[in-house]
Amino acid sequence: MNRENKKNWLKESIEKSKEELFKLSKIGRLRFELVNLNRNKNRKFRNLGKKVYLLIEEGSIDKEPFEPEYLDLVDIFDNIDKIKHSIEDLKKHQEIEVLKAITEKNEKESEVSGKLEDMCNSEKNNLTENINEKSENK
Repeated sequence: MNRENKKNWLKESIEKSKEELFKLSKIGRLRFELVNLNRNKNRKFRNLGKKVYLLIEEGSIDKEPFEPEYLDLVDIFDNIDKIKHSIEDLKKHQEIEVLKAITEKNEKESEVSGKLEDMCNSEKNNLTENINEKSENK
């Protein structure tokens, strides 16, 4: 290949690369747009489904054409409620256990405090008696 042919080949290669890059970037943009449109479509379907569910619950439309999906949703909502109640029951039980533990701790502290107070009073009385005895002996 002579120098002129190399130049032409290089120019053609660069042009082809530009065209390919342009096509690839356009495909990428179109795919991105497609993903966004699908996301919006799914959101609209979800919203439509919620509206249909609410209309069935209100009795405005018959549920029969939407079975078994409607019944599946009812089961799911029931399970959600059961789990929420279980969580609340566990929280209440946990709170009760914590309150019991705090009460026991306070009772023990009160008992120890009472014993310490008795010991202090006893020591105080002993000291007072010792002082009185010493002052009487003098």
